[in-house]
Amino acid sequence: MVPLPPSRRTVKLHAQLQKAESSIITQIRTGRIGLAAFLNKARVPGFPSPVCPCGQARETAEHVIAHCNRFAERRAALRNPRTGQLDIKRLVDDPGGAARLARWFIQLRILPQYSLAAELLYGEEGAEEDEQPDGGELLGL
Repeated sequence: MVPLPPSRRTVKLHAQLQKAESSIITQIRTGRIGLAAFLNKARVPGFPSPVCPCGQARETAEHVIAHCNRFAERRAALRNPRTGQLDIKRLVDDPGGAARLARWFIQLRILPQYSLAAELLYGEEGAEEDEQPDGGELLGL
């Protein structure tokens, strides 16, 4: 079976994104992302549990974006400035929202494969490993 080309809507969504940003948005949308829930399900060694380091739920992109207490303060950058709402579907479906979400997620530095992207795209030096979860300085909050 030959895969269909991407729709115009999909092309528009990814057009303004850098490769790493486009990749992270695709991973967020599909749920196939290097977080504990996916890695545990895929039986990746070193991930015996799907639970987030916060201990409250499975570590999924939705959990990290909307619920994880490790990123509560930094989450404000994703909220709609007019309504204060956090709408993940709107973020991943809107080109501007996708760009904001991709940058935010990469800057969390919870996916080590994006550390170089953070440095090259946003001029950020690598965060110390023990500072990653609560380091609000990456977004300037």
